[in-house]
Amino acid sequence: MINVSMKLYVKFYLQFFVFIIIPAIANSQYQNNKWIVGTDGNPFYHSTVDFSTGVPDTNSCQSSLAFFLTNASICDTTGQLLFYTNGHVVYNNNHDSLYNTSGINPGWGTTYYEPYGMGIPQGALIIPRPGHTDQYLLFYESLEFVVLDSITSNAPINLGYSIIDMTLDAGLGGIPSNQKNLIAVSDTLIAGRITGVKHANGRDWWLLVHHYSDDKFYKVLVTPDSVINYSSQNIGRFHLFERYIMQSCFSPNGDKLVMGLTVERQTLTNIVDLFDFDRCTGLLSNHREIEIPDTINLALGCSFSPNGRWLYASTSTDMYQYDTWDSNINSTRLIVSHWDSTTAIPMSYFHHLLGPDNNIYVTNPYSSNFIHVINEPDSQGVNCNLNHGQLVLSAMNCHMMPNSVNYNLNKIFGSPCDTITYVTSIEDKIADVFPNPVLTGATVKIDLGKTFQIKRIKIIDMFGKSRAVYYENELNSENDIIITEEPGTYIIEIITDELMFAKMLVVI
Repeated sequence: MINVSMKLYVKFYLQFFVFIIIPAIANSQYQNNKWIVGTDGNPFYHSTVDFSTGVPDTNSCQSSLAFFLTNASICDTTGQLLFYTNGHVVYNNNHDSLYNTSGINPGWGTTYYEPYGMGIPQGALIIPRPGHTDQYLLFYESLEFVVLDSITSNAPINLGYSIIDMTLDAGLGGIPSNQKNLIAVSDTLIAGRITGVKHANGRDWWLLVHHYSDDKFYKVLVTPDSVINYSSQNIGRFHLFERYIMQSCFSPNGDKLVMGLTVERQTLTNIVDLFDFDRCTGLLSNHREIEIPDTINLALGCSFSPNGRWLYASTSTDMYQYDTWDSNINSTRLIVSHWDSTTAIPMSYFHHLLGPDNNIYVTNPYSSNFIHVINEPDSQGVNCNLNHGQLVLSAMNCHMMPNSVNYNLNKIFGSPCDTITYVTSIEDKIADVFPNPVLTGATVKIDLGKTFQIKRIKIIDMFGKSRAVYYENELNSENDIIITEEPGTYIIEIITDELMFAKMLVVI
């Protein structure tokens, strides 16, 4: 019998394991591990940044793909580059045209900017296709002439996408026939700022884009079976005709969205818009106007610290930090760094990107061979340690880094959306393991609650090391196993003929 103190210990350890250890194991993916940060002037040499060792390693590669403002790429779950795009075409990891990529993303803007790279910030985004191994969805925008309120401008008239299948062209990938230039949203949109976040079920995706000249957001829901314009929502400020290059992004845990639209028309006040986001419903709420005290230089870049507390927003000359945990966010504004024309390395800022190492990388509004780095972004004020020119590149880059999302974001355990049974989770109610906790040497019964044929059971320790493996022919009809592991916390991974489950087991 377990005494009260042991029960409290087990409860605490279970909670720690659920929220700390399990997500770390489940999210050991590296789809944002390698960046091609573009080139300027010479389209045959590109700077690359590789996080495979845990720290950024810069190098160069030869590629005839030129970049301007549109840049997106993705790696597989082991960190190997799969493909990348400049908005005109897509290149594979051999730095050659992806199979059947010709004619992608048609439009006036594609023709105008070709072959120098599409001139739309965050104009393309790549996500894994839910429920389809080796398939990805590439979203993109072009530009057309539009007339609104008697003003002629350039804007996207739809959000397009193509399916990329990595089993084509001997594993180099390609676009299947009839899967190119599909339409997710058909309406006039602001240029770029395409961003996305995982649904709370840990499988599906939300993509957000903003309508042109008003306060409407379009929210696209991506599931294994469809890419649908799920809903629109009117919230926040009006977008007032495109003039400048701004950025949007979700917080690392997906509960906040920040988007740069335009300045406030009457006062010329610089504002970026902050919202709360519900990963279950896709609803935006709690709109806050983040004020930037500059009527000359426009807000360009934005990012969140890894813990989601600190919002960074920058003009070309100033880097600001805001505390999103404070109810009066604008009162928390601090200047992290101010432009100094006398320094050897110009302190100018453009777009931000949170890296796999939890540092924030900041490009320049002009071509350069370096990137600024915020080394302690979870720290307040100047303690965030913004180091100018820290990451030296092998070639000149042109403003942009890959438009990326948090590919490793997990489901929200216990939420109303925690319903996807084949997502590995310790809380999948369809499976049960008992008794739990269990004494070493005792029998554990595995009950799936449905008729599944168990193929394999694996016991894994908290460091991811396999401790024991049981195969179909070793199990009896009751799905019983004898636990011989020493006291500790383990994961039982259950593979059936249809699904995969993960349950936690405490041995005492």
